[in-house]
Amino acid sequence: MVRVSRQGRGHRGKDERGVAAPAIEFRHVDFSYDDNKVLDDLSFQVARGEIKIILSGSGGGKSTILKLILGLLIPDAGQIFIDGEEITGRDEAEMQQLRLLRFVKLDKEMDKLPSELSGGMRKRVSVARALIGNPRIVLFDEPTVALDPPTSGTICDLIIELRDLERVSSIVVTHEMDVVKYLTSEYVRVGEKGDIQFKDEGEKLCLTNTRILMLRDGREIFSGTSKELIESDDPYIHEFIRGTELLPEKDESQRKAAPAHSQERVSLPHRVSR
Repeated sequence: MVRVSRQGRGHRGKDERGVAAPAIEFRHVDFSYDDNKVLDDLSFQVARGEIKIILSGSGGGKSTILKLILGLLIPDAGQIFIDGEEITGRDEAEMQQLRLLRFVKLDKEMDKLPSELSGGMRKRVSVARALIGNPRIVLFDEPTVALDPPTSGTICDLIIELRDLERVSSIVVTHEMDVVKYLTSEYVRVGEKGDIQFKDEGEKLCLTNTRILMLRDGREIFSGTSKELIESDDPYIHEFIRGTELLPEKDESQRKAAPAHSQERVSLPHRVSR
């Protein structure tokens, strides 16, 4: 987990037209590793307070997108903007100020040595450290990989809290469909007593501030809500999600006959009291 920008969340960037800019924007970006084209004319935006989930097959360009935002790679063509400021082509000294930082895996309040921490504990510590300085953008690269369901759910809760309570913009790279379903169907609010309450969209399964971007051969083939993804007639998308938490096998035969909200919801068994 890494972050962009150390400025407080009160700052608001503007684009060249003087209007509020997206937190992140790609404009017609191409990128290749030697002769292997990974991104092909890719354009998308991440709004403030939005989660963008990026899906693709192995080697489909998910991590390359994060490295381009970090400034670790330079696009072959196109433009990349952070808070309305173009970062494409900046020199190393300038990019150093804009890069997303990877944080240590040891919390000062913990008595254990780093070697004694579990993978899940390290993930949670890295999230806490990434939030120092009130970042406005946080990137998550496979944040739940190799974690047990309770720890995976805790990480998802943190991502949702950042979106709904802090209006942090996030990109989540994942191949785990249970994470996709959870992030696109749960939201959080503060109760009358100041307690944090998680709510389930349930049958709606369609949070508009969490959208999915799907790539194939470096190009965008889908951008929209989870409901729109489930209802897509694209054969590649259907095969990609078939048999997962988004489209269980037992529901596939009813896919065209019934609305998408009839899908059975699979929840992560994770929540702990806060």
